[in-house]
Amino acid sequence: MKLVYFNILLLFFLLIFSSKILLANVEIENSIFLQKKELGTNKNNFKKIENDSILSSGNFLRVGLKMSPPFTMKNENGRYIGISVELWEAIAQNLNVTSKYVEYDLKNLLIAVENGDIDVCISPLTVTPERLVKFDFTQPFYTSSIAIAVKGKQKSFIMLLISNIFTLNFFKAILALMGVIFVLGLIFWLVERNKNPTVATGTRGIGDGIWWSAVTMATVGYGDKTPITPLGRVIGIFWIFLSIIIISSLTASITTALTMDRIHMSIEKLQDLSKVKTATVEGSSTEAFFGQRGIKIKGLKSIEEGLEMLKNEQIEAFAYDEPILNFAIEQNGLKGEIKIIQQNINNQYYSFSLPRNHPLLLKINPLLIRELESIYWKKILQQYGLEME
Repeated sequence: MKLVYFNILLLFFLLIFSSKILLANVEIENSIFLQKKELGTNKNNFKKIENDSILSSGNFLRVGLKMSPPFTMKNENGRYIGISVELWEAIAQNLNVTSKYVEYDLKNLLIAVENGDIDVCISPLTVTPERLVKFDFTQPFYTSSIAIAVKGKQKSFIMLLISNIFTLNFFKAILALMGVIFVLGLIFWLVERNKNPTVATGTRGIGDGIWWSAVTMATVGYGDKTPITPLGRVIGIFWIFLSIIIISSLTASITTALTMDRIHMSIEKLQDLSKVKTATVEGSSTEAFFGQRGIKIKGLKSIEEGLEMLKNEQIEAFAYDEPILNFAIEQNGLKGEIKIIQQNINNQYYSFSLPRNHPLLLKINPLLIRELESIYWKKILQQYGLEME
């Protein structure tokens, strides 16, 4: 009997233990099922996040740009066109995204990229070490360089000399100088007459005084007429020192005019720009390039302002990116008045730019390289008068 009770009790405990094991397995299976379900949801969400993270609100990309013909500009209908615009739209089509263009000036465009106010900047920004710290760049799509524009055509030294001598200002300076010689000659005659045997007393003596004044100013000093009175000698000393100042100033003015015109037409090295009034676009990589080399140049708001100032001779040289500068000169009808005398200074690489760590960067680069290797890219460049670099 006791054995029967023992077997029943043992069976009871086995049933309880088996039930707990069964319940535990069910809980584990449910947990695994829930985890798999949650993992699958997260994967779907991750894909959605990955696709949506490159899009701004409203399923479009905010595309920043500034006017930099022929890369970014507007047609008569107000539509954005240009090399960069056409290249970007080909990439955007492959990305299957819509672009919302936002126009800035250069200064605010750089701020917008750095602050993430836009998704991508398609204006041809030059890659510089300073900008690389603030935002990311795509693969370069064009190689440029700095060019220097001046007004007018190249003149020979003889033509420059003639053009600077036969001017109204030059004749005014000569007349003023002759007036000073006459006054000093007259004073010399008044002081020395009747006392100096080399100076005539009559009207002829005025000519003697003018002769003395002229040869003294020219530092020739023939010695045929010299002051002998104390006052005359004081006047002579005064006139000698004053003549040195006048001749030096006149010589410096002529030399400066000739030198400026020579530099104006032919700048042989970068340091020559510090000798003339030079300008570029404020905040540009060109301004930074010259600043790093200790060459001070004026910063302007736009290339159009620079060309207008160059045309009106308010500045003597304008430096900027060669393809943009060339295009602007041609489009503004200034090809006969303004010419580029220096180029291929500091090779620059144009790229699209994005805020730091933007997920769009990894998607753009493969598409960008593919477009640059296509015939379509060559046709775009030819359409706007540029060549493959």
